[in-house]
Amino acid sequence: MQEIYSDLVSDHDRFRRECIRAQEDGIHLVFLIEDENITCMDDAKRWQNPRLKEYERKWGFIIRAQKAGKMLDRKVPKPPVSAERLVGMMDAMEMKYGCTFRFCHPQDTGSMVYQILMEGK
Repeated sequence: MQEIYSDLVSDHDRFRRECIRAQEDGIHLVFLIEDENITCMDDAKRWQNPRLKEYERKWGFIIRAQKAGKMLDRKVPKPPVSAERLVGMMDAMEMKYGCTFRFCHPQDTGSMVYQILMEGK
């Protein structure tokens, strides 16, 4: 999930360009996401983004102080994207560019890759 987060959030323009290029060439991209606890998009919505905890640890004090009218001169970065927003981005990519996001347990990767390849025949 961390890798797809980086692709869709941190490097969104590159990721989108690659999806567009594949679509133009008639290639159906399948992004296989390995995770012990996530087997579908609904599970992905409940993913706990570790970046959110780090953000709270690092910036929470300043955010609370600013709500109280203090430390207003400190610039706080935007918070990390939530799991719900990430899944929304994945849904949008599927609809716009015809790619697919699939999920599997790490030990099932080989058989899942085989299954995906057989579906493409």
